[in-house]
Amino acid sequence: MSGRYPQQARKPEASPWLNGDAQALYDHYYSRLAGVAATRYRWEGLPDTIDSMRVEYTLVLLGGLAAFTHVRNREPLGEGEAEAARGRFAVTRAVYGAGQLDDLFNPASYTTYGPNGVGGITFKTTKPLEEWAGVPIWGDALRMDYDGATIRMFANRLARASLVVDTNMQSTTRGVVVFTDQDKLLTSQTTVDTILSGLTAFTSDKGLMDNVKAVDFGVHPDNVERSHVVAMRLWNEALTALGVQAGASEKEERLTDDEVQAIRGAVQAVRRRTLEPRKLAAQQINRRYFGAKEVVKVVDQW
Repeated sequence: MSGRYPQQARKPEASPWLNGDAQALYDHYYSRLAGVAATRYRWEGLPDTIDSMRVEYTLVLLGGLAAFTHVRNREPLGEGEAEAARGRFAVTRAVYGAGQLDDLFNPASYTTYGPNGVGGITFKTTKPLEEWAGVPIWGDALRMDYDGATIRMFANRLARASLVVDTNMQSTTRGVVVFTDQDKLLTSQTTVDTILSGLTAFTSDKGLMDNVKAVDFGVHPDNVERSHVVAMRLWNEALTALGVQAGASEKEERLTDDEVQAIRGAVQAVRRRTLEPRKLAAQQINRRYFGAKEVVKVVDQW
């Protein structure tokens, strides 16, 4: 992982097609998926100076690695419980040194990033536990930017799918081109408007009707529904990829037991991938700062 870090929550690089309505759709789905991911887990027992949602924001949208540290006015790091009376706890985003691993294949040092002097602190985890200067919090068991990459990919796909649905809906009413003679344009337009108005009977020039030709570029209404179903299934797929149980396109009673278990199993697999490293960090925080008491806990809200 590079030592360089973005200043804001990352969004995917804009594709050439992402403009206007497409960009608005992307921003909408990005916000929805990010909100879902950031509210899956709740941190309990955190010190008052730490916002639980900020922890999840960092893990979900800022690369999947945060650092739990303890800060004093002049000295950035202290030695545990003595700090509780004189300093304040903080959670910031973090990176680890390029290629530097300990004998257990874990990163040996971490660098925090944050405002007001908190950022830029480097602490090592190769020392005995009582000498640790911070605790890393990983958002993914494989130590990848899983949530962020998933949100960006599906926001992109959902924006495309929604754009197809909207385009198809428009094409059902604006998909006919009429060809006629130059000197009969107005009469032809009036005739076409009369036809589309729903009148049961109307009169027109016989020669005009012989010369009018129509090319239908319309989309059958069934295609609108089909494309919408695809978009809904894509949304459910996105939720599953984030470890959230989604309502199946078909009711569960219509599925076989194996199909239901497969859906639930996929959700549980992602939950383990993203929940276990958070629980491990909570255990380390409790051992490091709270005498191994179960003060800080991670609760699954789904």
